Amino acid sequence: MKRDLKTLAAETFDVVVVGEGVNGLAIARDAALRGLAVALVERDDFGAGNSSNSLKIIHGGLRYLQHLDFRRMRESIRERRILLATAPHLVKPLGFLLPTHGYGLHGRLAMGVALAMNDLVGWDRDATTDPERRLPRGRILSSSRCRELVPMGLPANCTGGALWYDAQMLDSERLLVSMAESASAAGAVLANHAPVRALLRRQDKIVGVTVEDGETGDQFPVLGRLTVNAAGACLDSILQLDPEIRATPQPLSVAMNLVVKRPLLGNVGLAVSTALGAPDPEARARRKDRMLFITPWRQGSLIGTFHLPYTGPPEEFRFSRYHLDSFLQEVRTAMPWAELSEGDIGLVHAGLLPSVSTGGDGNHAILATRPRIIDHAHLHGQPGLLSVMGVKWTTARDLACKTVNTVFRILGEKPAPCLTAKTPLPGGEIDNMSSFLATEQSWARCQGWSGTTARRLAERYGTRWRLVAASASEFLEPLAPGSQVLGAEATFAVRHEMALNLVDLVRRRTDMGTAAAPGAEELKAAATIMAEQLGWSPERMGREIAAVQALYAFPAVTP
Repeated sequence: MKRDLKTLAAETFDVVVVGEGVNGLAIARDAALRGLAVALVERDDFGAGNSSNSLKIIHGGLRYLQHLDFRRMRESIRERRILLATAPHLVKPLGFLLPTHGYGLHGRLAMGVALAMNDLVGWDRDATTDPERRLPRGRILSSSRCRELVPMGLPANCTGGALWYDAQMLDSERLLVSMAESASAAGAVLANHAPVRALLRRQDKIVGVTVEDGETGDQFPVLGRLTVNAAGACLDSILQLDPEIRATPQPLSVAMNLVVKRPLLGNVGLAVSTALGAPDPEARARRKDRMLFITPWRQGSLIGTFHLPYTGPPEEFRFSRYHLDSFLQEVRTAMPWAELSEGDIGLVHAGLLPSVSTGGDGNHAILATRPRIIDHAHLHGQPGLLSVMGVKWTTARDLACKTVNTVFRILGEKPAPCLTAKTPLPGGEIDNMSSFLATEQSWARCQGWSGTTARRLAERYGTRWRLVAASASEFLEPLAPGSQVLGAEATFAVRHEMALNLVDLVRRRTDMGTAAAPGAEELKAAATIMAEQLGWSPERMGREIAAVQALYAFPAVTP
């Protein structure tokens, strides 16, 4: 996978996609697999926006029962099944526990009915014979069994718990890179760190975009028969580049997830009620609370998602002390047993999501729940432009399929079949994960390599791990004492995965910094490898290290 600006500038594409978050990448991959000529550009890096800011959960739609929305349940169940089958090294089942109490909606009987309906609607939830990637049926547990699973965190009036299974992304950033690799392998031309500076117009039609090379500042046109704006929170900012497009701005909310450096649970996730928040206006069964989830993550935990309203341009959003203190207050109120301090936090993911309102009091955000595909030819009389607003990771593939069907319709061509439901992501060609890992560890030992290291690489890169190791066999040692990341991973990221700066490498190509700040020695070693590969000066290397360190500094207390 190469960053090919020369081809971007020289060709005319069927579709130009703006935005390399999960939705933009899914659209580019789907379109390229169907034979369209695709260009994909992004102002920052793959998933640098909100696609990396999540609880890493692939939802099966249990929450849609309160809406009696069985169509969305079926959609979510199908998409969860597809991800478990096409990326088995990066997605696995995870149990979730919701404590029960009383005799109403929170009681054992009501939750037992909900779990039975969920299993009935999801009768085909498994698409693999691999027992480790199959989802067990939900069930109601006794209070004593709940306390065995979750020794802390259960309310005093707990009568038991509802246990159901969804899926967890082991590495959402690696999933995004895999989507980019799949799109590239199918012929898409990709460029990260290439912001769009203008929408190009020929007569009354949008015919592409003007792109700036973030490395050099040079600008050039990228032409396409159709432009798809999938810029996420910056969707309106792209539209505002053309004064002829008078779109109503999409309300936004701040979304935050905490990475905690210590484990708070065992091997299940826990749903915790909090009295804060606005009720869901679409729900048939109304609840006055909202849920925070705690999930096991690496050697620690993830807590989220917390939402606050946001007003202002998306480019000006900055994570502030107010955001952090508001989140910590809600966590401490909802789960005092965790005794969470600021020192426990390894990383805060913060970004912007589409919302529909502020809940009436201006203090709470009500999130958008339905994706949108906007044909500006119909809405604003501006042909040649689509805008796509996704609302969750789980259904990004399905939204991409519908978007590409729309692209074919606008181009006046019969849609080719969508292939993404059956096409494994790169590295995901695995029938049985345990057998695969055992085979790869055995092979590695025969080569004189560490079986433990081989297992970690195989879990991260799937069937491509040998390619990673072989591409830089001189760097098969960890970056620093105590580090799990190999120099070969850093080298591979630069040579084959379009890592252009140290933040790309630390946050989205390796797992150096996905749970907490990397150590100083590890960070310097990674920067040294990138400097050798990319010809950085000592001054540039120092700036790159400082940029990474700034990501893990919490906002200062306002005097």
